[in-house]
Amino acid sequence: MISMRYRFDRFTVDIEGGTFAGPLGHIALPEKPFRLLCALVIADGRVLDKETLMAAVWPNQIVSDASLATALKALRYSVGDTGTTQRLFETVKGRGIRMAVPVFPLTTGAVKTETFETETPLVGERPTIAVLRFASTKDQLGRAIPADLISALSVSRDIGVIARGSSFQHLSGESRPANLRELCGADYVLSGEIVGPPSQRRISIELADARTEVIVWNAGLDLAGASDRELSAEGLRKIVPELSKRIVGHESRRAAKTPTEMLSAWQSYHLGVSERHKNTPDSDRRAMVHLQRAVALDPDFSSAYAMLSDAAFSTAFNYYASDRDAHLERSLVWADRAIEIDPENALACAAKGRSYWLRKAPADGIPWLDQALEIDPNSAYARYSRGVLCNLLGHTERTEADVALAIQNSPIDPNIYSMRGHLGLACLQREDFSKGLEWAEHAVRSPRTQHMVLFVASVAASLAGEKTRAQHWKSELARVAPQITSERFFDSMPLRPKAQKAFTKAFDRIS
Repeated sequence: MISMRYRFDRFTVDIEGGTFAGPLGHIALPEKPFRLLCALVIADGRVLDKETLMAAVWPNQIVSDASLATALKALRYSVGDTGTTQRLFETVKGRGIRMAVPVFPLTTGAVKTETFETETPLVGERPTIAVLRFASTKDQLGRAIPADLISALSVSRDIGVIARGSSFQHLSGESRPANLRELCGADYVLSGEIVGPPSQRRISIELADARTEVIVWNAGLDLAGASDRELSAEGLRKIVPELSKRIVGHESRRAAKTPTEMLSAWQSYHLGVSERHKNTPDSDRRAMVHLQRAVALDPDFSSAYAMLSDAAFSTAFNYYASDRDAHLERSLVWADRAIEIDPENALACAAKGRSYWLRKAPADGIPWLDQALEIDPNSAYARYSRGVLCNLLGHTERTEADVALAIQNSPIDPNIYSMRGHLGLACLQREDFSKGLEWAEHAVRSPRTQHMVLFVASVAASLAGEKTRAQHWKSELARVAPQITSERFFDSMPLRPKAQKAFTKAFDRIS
C-alpha cells in the first residue's frame, strides 16, 4: 500500500500523518503553511496558480494575497529557503509557485538502503562558507587575512566559498548568521577580530552554522610579535585545516539525524569521512558503506572516491579483512577514478600518492603528493603522507620536516598517533635512539592510537638500551595484538632492508 509520504531534497512530509521532518528531525509547521507544502509536493513540479493554492489552503474561504505570501514565507523559513534564493519553492512570475527540486513518493518497505536504490540521485550540495571582514583597528589587515583565507579555501572541493564581493560587504559582529544566509546563501559564517598591538597581537575567530546560528568552533590565536605578512601566513596555516575538519564533523552530526533513505551524496560523504577518522575495523567498514552510497548517488564525486581509496588502504594496512590484496587494488582503482573525475582535487592526488605506500613503490607516490601540496599547501593529510613515503625511502630529514609541519597544521588530527610514530621511526633510522623512543612512546599514548606503534616503541626502547621499557611494550603488544610480528609490521611499513634488519634484531632480542 502506497502511503502519502514524500521526500524532496533533505526533507520528508507525511500528508496523512500531518508531519514534516528534516535533517535535524521534526519541523513544527503551522496548519496553513503545511497545507501549502502538501499542495506543492503533490503537484510535483507543476506550477500552481494563486487561485489553486488558495483553494487548497483555505477551502471555501476568501483570503487576501497577503495571506498566501505569509504562508509561503513561513514555509520557506522552515527549510532555510528565502524569497531571494528560492532553492526549494520557486515563484514563477505571472504564473504561480512550484517545487524547484524533484519530489519522490515513499512506498512502505520500498527503500533498500544497503543497495542505495533511489528513483533519482540525491546529489545535494556541498556546504558553503562566507568569510567576513575581520574587525580590526587596521582595516587593511582586517581585509587581507580573510582574503587570504578565501583564496586558500577556494581550492577545496569539499567547501564552497562565497565570493568576497558578497561576504566583504559585512563586517564581523555586525550581522546575524541567519541574515547572512539569506543575503549570501551561506551555510557557515566565519567571523574574526584582530586585537592588540603587534607585540601582543591576537586573532579571535568564530565559525557559526548560519542555518541554526549554533557556534561550531571558536578559537584564539596568539601571534605576538608577528608582522602583518607573518600574521596572515600563520593564520592560514592554523585556521584552514581546522575549518575543514570542523565543518566535516558538524555536517556528519547533522547527517546522522537523517533517515538513511533521505541522505544526499554529500551527507553520506561526510558520514563516511567521520567514520574513517575513528580508526577501527568497524568504523572503516561503515565508512565504505557511506562512501559507496555517495558515489552511487553521484558517480562523479571525486572526493568520495578519494576517501574510498583511503578506507581501502587502511583496511589493507591494518589487516582488517582477509582479502588484503583486493583492498590494495581497490585503493589504487578508486584513487585513479578520483583523479579521472577531477585532476585538480588535492585529496584525490594525495590518495593516489598514498596508494603506493603498500605497493612498496614509495618513489612513484611522491610526485602525486607533491602535486597535492602544490594545489593545497595547507593539506596536513598530503604533507604527512609525503613524510611517510620519504621515511620508507630513508629520507629522514624530509620526513621530519613534513611530519612536523603536518602536526603544526593539524594538532588534533585523527592520524596524530601515526605522525608521532613516523617521527620516532625517522629518529631510529638516523640512530637517535633516545629521541626515537620519546616519539614512539608519545605515539603509543596518543588518542585513537593503533597497535602498530607498540612495535615501534618496543624496538625504540631496545635500541635505546631501556630493557624494562622494551619488555613492557613488547608484552603489551603480545597482549593486545599478538598477530603483529616483525614480518607483518614491515609488510605494512616497508622500510629499507638495512632498517628492517636492524629493527627486527632489536625486537627479537627483547625477552
